Amino acid sequence: MKKLLICHFTCIALATILFISCKTTEEPKQEQLQLPVLKTKAATEITATSATGGGNITANDGSNIITSGICWSLKSTPTLSDSITKGYTYMGEYTGSLRNLLSDTTYYVRAYATNYDGTAYGNQITFRTLKPTIPTVKTTLSTIYNTSAKIEATVTSSSGLSILSKGFCWSETSGPTLSDKTTEVTVSDFKSEISNLKSGSAYYVRAYAKSSVGIGYGNELKITTTIADLDGNTYHAVTIGTQTWMVENLKTKKYQDGTIIPNVTTDAWTSLTTGAWCDFTNSASNGLKYGHLYNWYAVNNGKNNLAPLGWHIPTNDEWTTLTDYLGGLSVAGGKLKEVGTANWKSPNTGATNETGFTAMAGGWTYLLYFNMGADGAWWTSTEVSLNSDKAWSKFMYYNYNYVENVDMSKNFGFSVRCVRDN
Repeated sequence: MKKLLICHFTCIALATILFISCKTTEEPKQEQLQLPVLKTKAATEITATSATGGGNITANDGSNIITSGICWSLKSTPTLSDSITKGYTYMGEYTGSLRNLLSDTTYYVRAYATNYDGTAYGNQITFRTLKPTIPTVKTTLSTIYNTSAKIEATVTSSSGLSILSKGFCWSETSGPTLSDKTTEVTVSDFKSEISNLKSGSAYYVRAYAKSSVGIGYGNELKITTTIADLDGNTYHAVTIGTQTWMVENLKTKKYQDGTIIPNVTTDAWTSLTTGAWCDFTNSASNGLKYGHLYNWYAVNNGKNNLAPLGWHIPTNDEWTTLTDYLGGLSVAGGKLKEVGTANWKSPNTGATNETGFTAMAGGWTYLLYFNMGADGAWWTSTEVSLNSDKAWSKFMYYNYNYVENVDMSKNFGFSVRCVRDN
């Protein structure tokens, strides 16, 4: 009986061993998945509506990386079912953009990487988008002309918001805004020419840019428009009462449209009915110092315009406005004449030049040259009567304090002063 029991247990043990051995052969142990290992990079370049994120795939012992990227959400533990940036398929570091974000809002971000075994996520980071601010703008100057200026600008920051409009505003007082004169820029380049300015006048200019938050203004530039003719001569200006006058006599050899004005140096002046100029005694140094002498036909050449852009030859009435402002013809000469005897003979009676007009005794011509140092003579654009052979002129003298209104033949050669267009 004892031998029979031993044999029985021995058989059971052998059967158990055979069963276990068979089971192991039929059901092998399942292999562990080999997912990527990665870290989430901190967010950078954060604006009100965007940021830059990324990851770093540090290990991948399984199959190749199929794709990688960033996922983000307003809630913790974002997954591929939330917002994602994808498209990266390599090991190591990568970056991507997070766009169309809400401003002043906290976001949760994780990097992810997917291989054939599945998707793995990096550690979670958080960041907060910025509060939106008005755009910041930098204003720069390009070129200044007689009645216009070219201005450029750059939007240096917009908080990631779209720029709704941009342009330039300007005024003759500091701090121009959109309630002053403006020009809008509708092309991608932030540049424009502002026009219809007064020649020889100071302006304050700022660029502006508008977003959904508000209007941002650039730094202010103070510009002064030039006074220049086509020969490159430049002039200064002075404001007297309600008028602005050139401080120097005209020196141009061209009309405003570029047409050359003949330089006539003979007694042909007496029979001309077209424009001409010369220098006193035909000396270029006199022309440089006192300006050229012109006949009235050059002055009244309205088709071509003798004066630089933004200026004109004063009428007789405009000269009267000037002298009336100074107390009348009887005393205006002294207030307009340059002081001293460098360009006027002694005694240069009554000269104070308190206006800054700086009239000099450049003389005049008709067949011969007369009275440099003693007389100054200036044309007006006004005829004595319609189709008359005479026009009004203004004379000042070294030994008198007054301005004389004189009707003279249009063939005389006198100096020319210009007054600014209003």
